[in-house]
Amino acid sequence: MSRRKPLSNAGRPVMILLYFIIAVLIGLAVWSMLPQKALLDSNETVLSVNGHKVGAEEFRFYMNRLLDTYLPVYGEEYLSKDTIFSGLVTIATNYIRQNYLLYDWAAENGFTLTDDLKAAAAEQLAQYKASFETEEAYRDALKKAGTSEKAYLSFLEMNKVIEAFNAFLYDPARSPFQIADEDVLPLAEAYGIYGAKHIFFFLGETDEEKAANREKIESAYARLNAGENFEDLMFELSEDPGLSSYPDGYTFGPDSEFNEDFYNGTKILEIGQHTGIITSVDGYHIIKRTEPNFDDARYLLMAAMADNEFAKRNEEAQIVYSPRFGEISYEDFRSRSAS
Repeated sequence: MSRRKPLSNAGRPVMILLYFIIAVLIGLAVWSMLPQKALLDSNETVLSVNGHKVGAEEFRFYMNRLLDTYLPVYGEEYLSKDTIFSGLVTIATNYIRQNYLLYDWAAENGFTLTDDLKAAAAEQLAQYKASFETEEAYRDALKKAGTSEKAYLSFLEMNKVIEAFNAFLYDPARSPFQIADEDVLPLAEAYGIYGAKHIFFFLGETDEEKAANREKIESAYARLNAGENFEDLMFELSEDPGLSSYPDGYTFGPDSEFNEDFYNGTKILEIGQHTGIITSVDGYHIIKRTEPNFDDARYLLMAAMADNEFAKRNEEAQIVYSPRFGEISYEDFRSRSAS
């Protein structure tokens, strides 16, 4: 009877390695069959922004703020749909991204969490807490939001730093985007920042109202062409609800919340010229281009320059997501308390 030849010393390491690989594979197979904690119940990093790690509690805090805004309007049935909910996740992620990019930009300019800003954040938290009738009601609100007092205070502290930095960015005396007085108006033109007044009538809701308002704007236009003063007609006839607040007209740029037809109608004019009748979704306009308000133009220029700088930082940002980021679902929110 033959006997099996014993393994040589050279073969033993190979067999040990083979046994080890088999044990690891078995372990992984068993682990994959075990139920795992949801990402937002784990201690994992949900995402990071330029090295700033965002954990489950912080991410949940931003998401629940969005849900608090949209749930009363759209309802749970609508917001819990995968495509809609994924859109909210994107909004929350962008908000987190923006805050950390601004926070880093602020630090580069010497804006950090000072004792005064800490005190201001603590005071804001105290005011929020005092808005509840009882301590229990306050704690329940934090629990519903899936956050803790510590996380909420951290959010407020970050916001205080960003608020201080924003005030610096748009302060003509301190902003890094300094513009010489003589350059403001030429730069405004280059950036598409204009001034304008208009004679305005609403469209109307019924056919009769629409016809009557169309007749009003045509009458105003006829009087203007007959030689009457634009400003006199504007103050006499215009239905613009902002006229009393902006009697000298508006200053606006391409990113301002102005009707596209109004902006484009102004864009083609020289200063002092007026349009014909323009119909927009808001109503009927006769627009006269004016020189932009100097201070408003300076502010809009600084805002445009700041936006360009932020866009560059946003493009260069290093965002790293958890491999399990795609698992986040509506069920991860509302009912979960902070760990």
